[in-house]
Amino acid sequence: MAGDFAITATFTKADLDTLTNARLGVTVLVDLSHNSFTTTTDHPSGLQVIRKPVELDIQVDKGSAAPADFFGLASVKTTSAAFQIYKWIADRGGLDRLAKSNVKVEAPNYDPAIVDHDNGALAAPLSAATAPTVAAFNLLPDNVRRSMGMYRWNPGAKTYALSGSAATAARTAP
Repeated sequence: MAGDFAITATFTKADLDTLTNARLGVTVLVDLSHNSFTTTTDHPSGLQVIRKPVELDIQVDKGSAAPADFFGLASVKTTSAAFQIYKWIADRGGLDRLAKSNVKVEAPNYDPAIVDHDNGALAAPLSAATAPTVAAFNLLPDNVRRSMGMYRWNPGAKTYALSGSAATAARTAP
């Protein structure tokens, strides 16, 4: 996802709770669509996918927030990720902005406790996203290299699910 903006603060469970307690709609996706150490090709187009570490992509929508809920975020710690998200939205129209469309936030720094990295659904895409060399990446089985993408937590199933379409061919690294 190309986000609307990136935050510099570390995104934590407390930030998630702060935003949801303000009644905003918040969806957190684990971005496993890039490799941390090398570019990859995105088949079948052959398009290059940039090298980028695992990060969170956070989608924020208006949810059921009233103005008092939203503006209550102005009092949270100014160095927090929740405040950085609030400030960006507030500077661009606040709830009126969110009424038009959701906001996509890239969180390159996040508390590992917010993602269950040991969840079996993340094993394959995480190994592809963190393969340390081109050779290691290209040696991964095709199904592992095809599993790269954005993963959303499914609370009912207590696991992660790929958000979007599965790749039709395995990626390679140049």
